[in-house]
Amino acid sequence: MKGYGLELMGTLGNANAHEEFCPEWARSGQKSRWAPIPTQEAWRRYVQAMVGHYKDQIKYWEIINEPNTGFWAKDYIPLMVAAYEEAKKADPGCVVVGICGTGDQEGDPLGYMRAVAEAGGLTSLDIASGHGICKTRPWMCRGEGPSWDYVAEMTSLLKRYAPNRNVPIRNTEGVKYCCWSGLPNVPHTTTEFAIRHKGRNASVSQGLAAAYVARDCAIEFCGGLRVLFLWQFRNEAVDFNLSSAESLGSVDFFAPDGTPQAKFVALNALAEKLRGAKPVEHFGLSPQVRCAVFDSPSGPFALLWRENRNENDLRSYTLPVRAAVEVQDLFGRPLNLERAGDALPVRVSENPVYLIGEKASSPIVVAAAVKEAGKQAEFTFDTPLKNELMGPLRFARQEGK
Repeated sequence: MKGYGLELMGTLGNANAHEEFCPEWARSGQKSRWAPIPTQEAWRRYVQAMVGHYKDQIKYWEIINEPNTGFWAKDYIPLMVAAYEEAKKADPGCVVVGICGTGDQEGDPLGYMRAVAEAGGLTSLDIASGHGICKTRPWMCRGEGPSWDYVAEMTSLLKRYAPNRNVPIRNTEGVKYCCWSGLPNVPHTTTEFAIRHKGRNASVSQGLAAAYVARDCAIEFCGGLRVLFLWQFRNEAVDFNLSSAESLGSVDFFAPDGTPQAKFVALNALAEKLRGAKPVEHFGLSPQVRCAVFDSPSGPFALLWRENRNENDLRSYTLPVRAAVEVQDLFGRPLNLERAGDALPVRVSENPVYLIGEKASSPIVVAAAVKEAGKQAEFTFDTPLKNELMGPLRFARQEGK
């Protein structure tokens, strides 16, 4: 990975392990939410040993993976403070990443960040992080409106409680959409999700996965996030059992043979467009049709899509866009649309499309053209999206089994 110019981030401790967070000999005898609390001495020695040993290879260290799954904030903060002190002793040039609350398991990254910030925890980290910031669709959903506000509130919270430190926020486990490879006649799910959802398909098609990736990253970028850590390069099933993963047809950003998948190609196209760009405006044309407008060194552009509730809600609309723009699909390929009079018939669906303005034009002009086109459409099928969170995990138990 270093050979390809990728920076590594080490994770010190995993709260998801709960009782196995630390060995018996390192425990203080106290317990937090689900995990045992280690002694300060054992914890400090562990952090200093890890950071010191890898200081020539790893500069980024995240203090406990998803602590809100195992530790209350009041118990996490002393561990973070101690880790910050020991990490800086072992390598003064290291970067400490903290908080790392998850949206999985009904977690709330913003709530955990607020609890840590209110207790003064922002003085013991260089970067604040979170997981699952945009709720996974279609099984977990904040609704598109709340998602924009949610991400923006996270960044404003850091400014409010650390006004002089300029603490950035990172999504250190981003765009988590399992997808299948398209192999025929195979069940498109994993064992874990099959049990959890009682046979409901927990993977999505390559196309939808690519669409969700582009939309979520646009939301997070507009909210202030500038760096994304991918999770994961390969589906877990590939690491555990390659033959099983191939039979399920389950893949992630890359297939088992290393072939880039659709969502990686879509993410790469978006990343290229966002290089040096800044968000200008985001708005809704309807309760489900969204638009994000950006300015960049190569000229303004907009990303336009319809937010679907699930795979049964795949509607589309055609907007008459009267502007000098090039229309591209979510992979950055020109669509070469023919004008109907003075307007381009732009199809808006669950798959985002780019409207690329001329280099010398203004993003305000692009935004105005989209808004005007929206006035010409009847969004017949659109209703406000609700904040539908995944319910508690329930495992069915049958008598005699």
